[in-house]
Amino acid sequence: MEPHIEDDVEMEAAQPKATEPPLPMGGDVGMVGAEAEVLTPHPRMGGEEEAEAQNRSPPPSQTNYWAEEERVREMLSKCFDAGLLPSGWDIGEMKVEGTKAHFTLNPSRDEIKVKWLKERTVTVIFQEGSKNLPKKMKDDVIRAYENIWMGEARFDPTVTRGRVCIESSNVLSYVAKDRRVVEWMLEEKEVRVSLRGRWHRISFKPWMTKIEIQEAKWEAAIDYFWIRILDVPIDTYCYLEAAVEQSIGQMKVYASERDARTPQLINVRIDIDVAHLPRFKETISFALFQGQLMELKVANALTPWCSKCRRYFHLADDCTRQRRQRVPTPSRSDVPSEASSSHHLQNSQAGSSHNHVTKTLTGSQVKEDAVKLGDLFWIQGTLYEATVIQG
Repeated sequence: MEPHIEDDVEMEAAQPKATEPPLPMGGDVGMVGAEAEVLTPHPRMGGEEEAEAQNRSPPPSQTNYWAEEERVREMLSKCFDAGLLPSGWDIGEMKVEGTKAHFTLNPSRDEIKVKWLKERTVTVIFQEGSKNLPKKMKDDVIRAYENIWMGEARFDPTVTRGRVCIESSNVLSYVAKDRRVVEWMLEEKEVRVSLRGRWHRISFKPWMTKIEIQEAKWEAAIDYFWIRILDVPIDTYCYLEAAVEQSIGQMKVYASERDARTPQLINVRIDIDVAHLPRFKETISFALFQGQLMELKVANALTPWCSKCRRYFHLADDCTRQRRQRVPTPSRSDVPSEASSSHHLQNSQAGSSHNHVTKTLTGSQVKEDAVKLGDLFWIQGTLYEATVIQG
């Protein structure tokens, strides 16, 4: 059985010696969970001394911690490797508004954190066929991958399992115990991992901050534009890539299903080089060998989209789709007796005001709304002569 992460980490007690200078970093008191001596608190300074001390030191958010980078990195290693949260860090300036607290982080310390994470973290992307896996299964896939290099003794025995953080449906961050693991994973680029009789394809990318990810998406949006081919029928699915490439240009096709375990064919998304935007086509049609003509609608970012029915080619204000209102079944009091129905029938034949109406009825109306009286139908107090009944 694999040992837990905590079993492979040796914690050193933070016991400052009397000959050592005071610890820097403005009041860091160690790590939550680490052992430390209980120090006798110093007498509280007077108001003038406190003001003088504040005048001598810059605010926490302005303190430059690059001179103490190694100590900050050591605290980060204990945090992410052993799970010991830093305690007492002057992380920056705090602003309290009622029940909300906002921190403006120290720029130098936060930059050191980002630098450390880039050295020790890999972005893992689950490819087509392994997207939308449950969180537990994503974790199991990574642990199975760790078993490969741990079984091969590729690194020192001290290099144990890393920490997993789920980011989205097909992306997670992996914090390795050693930067050599990160370098090796990035060299691998993509691997296939077998778990419970099924292969999972995952790729490795350098870790990026949220801002860097957004900037990368903006750059990609400049180079590519997306199109979505709607309601693709089975008859034409196999011709889509060739048809789009010939009519518009080179592209990247995405899987049509969100979850490979439940494959379905509805809409197909394609990314196309922005240079081919003038060649965009709103429809693509196919003439089949039996003479049938199939026309497919093509949408892009500029196509009108309805937020009500979630369909393209019209806006919400122009949406004509309405929920079908079920007409209540007539109660016993609404159903005419044989005498009253005969009376209605006689009056209709006599040309009175109770004329029956010739109307085309649908099958659902006959089934749900109508009461049959001979050759007539009684619907909500009116007699109808159903000359045509549609299924």
